[in-house]
Amino acid sequence: MSGRIVPGDAKRFEALLAKEGPSISGVALRSPGGDVDEAMRIGRIVRAKLLRTLAPISSPEGNVCMMGGSPEQASECVCLSSCFLIYAGGVMRGGNVLGLHRPRYDEAFFANLPLEAANRRYGAVIERIKAYLLEMGIGDRYLDRMLRVSSSEMEILSKDEADRDLNGFIPAMAEWLKAKCGEIPEKEQKAMSSLTLYMALKDMPYSQLDDEFRAYVADMSRRVTPEMERRYQAYSRREGEVTGCRNGALLEERRKRHGEFAEFDELNRTGEKPGQK
Repeated sequence: MSGRIVPGDAKRFEALLAKEGPSISGVALRSPGGDVDEAMRIGRIVRAKLLRTLAPISSPEGNVCMMGGSPEQASECVCLSSCFLIYAGGVMRGGNVLGLHRPRYDEAFFANLPLEAANRRYGAVIERIKAYLLEMGIGDRYLDRMLRVSSSEMEILSKDEADRDLNGFIPAMAEWLKAKCGEIPEKEQKAMSSLTLYMALKDMPYSQLDDEFRAYVADMSRRVTPEMERRYQAYSRREGEVTGCRNGALLEERRKRHGEFAEFDELNRTGEKPGQK
């Protein structure tokens, strides 16, 4: 999803899902924001269909977003304002270029309202956002952050905040998948992460590696013992089993939410829709 969020986008999104069915498992986001209520409608569709959301990712070279399945680096790689509400709908969230500020009404319209009417309208939209964020399992903390920032400014969350508070599976989904598929403890993941690059590079021909990677592989080969490699291989197999189980469980649940899934299955299996010649 790229661009401003405008009325009618939720219906267009629903139509796309009806056409493509469960071939869509997630939504990559790039948006400066837009219509708040429309964003919440989209977010609720995302949650109902058990889709993942991916905001742009910050890097030393600039922000990166996934558009069309490929990474793209651009200044427009942001998820700001009401885009955050769509991001919140994901059953698994990723990315960290997220910006918050207070909702904004059209100035000409809002300025002409009597103060009491303006208070009622603004209070109503805040209550809708509050209820939505609670529904999505985020709660009041980020609503409070939102309300502290003027609608003419923007507060960008830190990568640490996004990773700590928002990214990954939502709590209920995480616990459900853990019960079904088990998990690999975070401590073990961190312990094995230092070997991931080495194990990916060590069997590649030296001619395919640049000087920096050659030096890295040579250094690591002196430090990594056969026992460490065996532990990594066992970890990698377990990680694959857990990931496969999780993906299968999610796919089965998404299967129940798409009436045309049987047609999608047949298309994947044969390349033809049922009845197609």
